[in-house]
Formats: sequence, C-alpha cells, structure tokens
Amino acid sequence: TPATPTPLSAEGKWHVTGADGIPCLLADSIIQLHLKYNASNQQTKTATVDVPNNATASGSCQAGVSDIVLSFEPGNFSLQLNFVRNVPAPPQKVTGFLAYVGLSYRQDPTIFVGTTDPNKDVELDPVVIRLFETKLGKSYRCNSEIAAGVDKLAVAEITFRETRIQGFAVQGGKFGEESVCSADGTTTPATTTPAATTTPVLTTKSVSPPGTSGGVIAA
Repeated sequence: TPATPTPLSAEGKWHVTGADGIPCLLADSIIQLHLKYNASNQQTKTATVDVPNNATASGSCQAGVSDIVLSFEPGNFSLQLNFVRNVPAPPQKVTGFLAYVGLSYRQDPTIFVGTTDPNKDVELDPVVIRLFETKLGKSYRCNSEIAAGVDKLAVAEITFRETRIQGFAVQGGKFGEESVCSADGTTTPATTTPAATTTPVLTTKSVSPPGTSGGVIAA
C-alpha cells in the first residue's frame, strides 16, 4: 500500500505591530524546519518540524531593519526572520529582503527521536542569505517552495510555501502590490546592486529597537 503523504500544516498569518498599533511587518506562509541531529549507532537523522499557524509572533520595525520572532512548543522553538533595507546608488531603487534566520530550540526527544542529546539546548550561528527581495512598499508572493540553508554548520534548512511577505513600508496594515517569484511563472523585478555593506550569500533551491508586539491575523 503506498504511503500516505504527510499533509502540510495550515498557512500561518502573522504580523508585527508598530508603536502606532498598526501592523508594520506581514508574513503569511507555510514554514517547515529540517534539522539534522546525532542519533544512536552514529547515525545522523533529520527532524522535520512544522511551524504551527498559531505560533506566537513578536518583533520590531525600524527604518533600516525589522524582524519577526515566531515562538512555539514543544521544543522551546524561537525562529527569527530578520529583514534589512538595501540602499543602492541612484537611480536604483531601495529594496528590502530577508537577510538571515535566527533559530534556537531544545532537542525534545518526542521530535528528535533517538537523539543522543535529549533536551539539549541548541542555538544556531546564522549565515547571510537574500530572500523575498522587493522594492519598498511591495510585497513578495511565491506559492512554490523556497528553501535555504540558514546556519554555518549546515544543521538547519528552512522551507517556505504559499508565501506572501512584506518587511517594510506596510501601509494601513495591508500588503502592498505583489512582486511574484519566477518559480510561479512571473518574472520578479530586476535585482538591484547591493549596498557596499551588504555581502549576502544565498543558498537556496526552488521547486519550481523600539519594543513592539505581534500576533496572528485571522484568515
């Protein structure tokens, strides 16, 4: 009998609220984490963790950087998506993109089955990436899968599906005009020349602060 495919989690709809009480960062996506760990008999296994759509969101929005932190159990997971603005030389346009992913968790043995380090606290050292880049005021949409390695030891990979995201210049708490990924069949705006201080290294594959608060937007 063929194995039944594991259904994807429901799409999460999260936001960060600015000091004015209006959402300043919007993130809709189905997110999975693929985490390598040491198991018995000198095996290396991979745990697949769905970020639940009711994960608690917090974060901050500033002029040049913004972030959203998704926290959930079991495993004391904390997933931080950090966005930066890129300001190139004129006449190129200012853009915003996901620059790195912070991740910490506990190796809960119910998730990391057979781990040799049960309940070990892990905090990964992130690498610079460049995802979801759009001109300021626009949102990025991609229904196809986007995957990226996020740490220097290649322990973790993150995948996004059914994604719509905007890290800057959110007006009225709503997504701006869509910039659609090439994997969905529409060409995205041309990539701008990175600022002198930005040297991102992208590792992707495609199948295809002031304190602020956050939360889940009802579907």
